[in-house]
Amino acid sequence: MVERRVLATGRRFGTVLRAVVLVALGLVAALDAPSPLPVIALVIGWSVVVFRCADRWWAVPADVAVVCALCLGQTALVRPDVLTGSANWVVAVASITAVTLQWRVDLLGGVLLVGAIVVCEIAGGGVAMAPIALWTFAEAGMSRGLMFLLLKGARSADRGAAAAERAHRVARVAAARRADEREHWAVLHDTAAATLFVAGSGAVRGREPWLADRAARDIATLTAGVPGGSRDLVPLLSDIAAASPLDVEFHAPSSVPLDASAAEALSRAAGEALANTARHAGVDRAVLRVAVEGPTVAVEVVDRGRGFDADSVSLPRRGVRQSIVDRVRSAGGRAVVRSGAGGTVVRLEWPGG
Repeated sequence: MVERRVLATGRRFGTVLRAVVLVALGLVAALDAPSPLPVIALVIGWSVVVFRCADRWWAVPADVAVVCALCLGQTALVRPDVLTGSANWVVAVASITAVTLQWRVDLLGGVLLVGAIVVCEIAGGGVAMAPIALWTFAEAGMSRGLMFLLLKGARSADRGAAAAERAHRVARVAAARRADEREHWAVLHDTAAATLFVAGSGAVRGREPWLADRAARDIATLTAGVPGGSRDLVPLLSDIAAASPLDVEFHAPSSVPLDASAAEALSRAAGEALANTARHAGVDRAVLRVAVEGPTVAVEVVDRGRGFDADSVSLPRRGVRQSIVDRVRSAGGRAVVRSGAGGTVVRLEWPGG
């Protein structure tokens, strides 16, 4: 991309520069007898045509043909005393054409076209024109060398940008993969692992109907696809409250429609908060309430249990950090856990409600 921009800029600059130089040379030539005014008008008019039609396929060969014609007729257009000197305006036209031509054609085309101009310079001005005509080759070579260096730097910049984009793309893929893994472990922690913990901790005595229902819900959650569209948060939380082994006091409006991913994140985080209460708080009751506070949807899980130090929860404990805090944050919300001797409040907020 940088290479294309450099080449395009060089071509535009060369076209403008050549037009300005040719107009200036035409005005100078008008004062330099014996140059006929019709030829001078042709040079100035042609510079305007080339400027306006620089992108046409015929512009370059036609331009070289006009310059070659001027070179062949230079003995009639330039005073004899300046014919072989730097004051020869036809030579100046040939030089600026050879220099700017390098940005419009490839290397072989540049050599052939400049060679044609040089041959016409010598043919039109005689052998004495050879040194100054050959200098046109040197000027064209320096222009080609400058273009080579600029394009080389541009290609290097393009390679660097491509490498940076590849690294950025790899980092995005790795971040997405890590996010998927975190979500996978969080869902597994909230479902099968939590159910197995309840069963293994001795909380289940005999055949408990709620345990079978909970296992069925776990399987449905683990096999479900990514939610899309919009979902009502209230039925999701009502189902979670009903499936909890706690006596849950549930307060909510009649309906809170949300983006499906946000509703899923809030409901799962609330379910994990209730599961933590059942496992660690030492109480059998909790309060689950939903409120719409302006644009914000707030979900709170409150218990009056023994509490804990939220800041000291170790990294492997996925319940608070990943199943609650990280899950809600990844959906664009915020989770705050306040706990102490008087109990625990888990507040989940989503600003897009």
